[in-house]
Amino acid sequence: MRQHALIRSRWRRLARRRSTHWLAAGGLALGTAWLAGTTLAGADAERRRWGEDRPVAVAAHRLEPGTTVGTDDVIVRRWPRGLVPESALDTAPVGRTVVALVVPGEAVVSARLAPDGVHGLAALVPRGSRAVAVPVGPDALHLKTGDLVDLLATLEPAAAGGSGNEPTVVVAESAVVLEVGEQSVTVAVPAAAVSDVAYALASGTVTLALRGP
Repeated sequence: MRQHALIRSRWRRLARRRSTHWLAAGGLALGTAWLAGTTLAGADAERRRWGEDRPVAVAAHRLEPGTTVGTDDVIVRRWPRGLVPESALDTAPVGRTVVALVVPGEAVVSARLAPDGVHGLAALVPRGSRAVAVPVGPDALHLKTGDLVDLLATLEPAAAGGSGNEPTVVVAESAVVLEVGEQSVTVAVPAAAVSDVAYALASGTVTLALRGP
């Protein structure tokens, strides 16, 4: 009888341990399910806050001004509408020319591209400006596309009115460097300053002065 009592006691302890184990496992499963549901609900709420997804053209790598966009330059991804910049494109602008730097992962907006069908140097000329080539010597500044320069004109005495002086004047400010060659630099100057720049080029020496930030 004593042996049977011991066996029954062991079975009761084993049953209690098993019951406790299954209760703990069930609680863990319920907790995991609740956490997953809460996480999904939070993600849905966050998604609703930023709006529905929409396609966006994103730069695959750095796009320099003057680049003609190819099929490998832009990737179309889906972004929440709340994160999409105004005027961002929803298709890859293949064949259009970049007029302002676009960094990798940035949404491509229409303002960074020339109008459709405009290519080459003409695509880089800002609206209301004109492109002018300025001769440079071997000791000229090391400029690059996108730099801003002032155009300083030093006139010959006869062109300066025969005063015997060679006055230097600013004929254009904040001109954008469009192209850098070995013998000339092409810059975009405001249309209103084109005649002054042309006169300075014909009558004296034009120097490019790099502007800082």
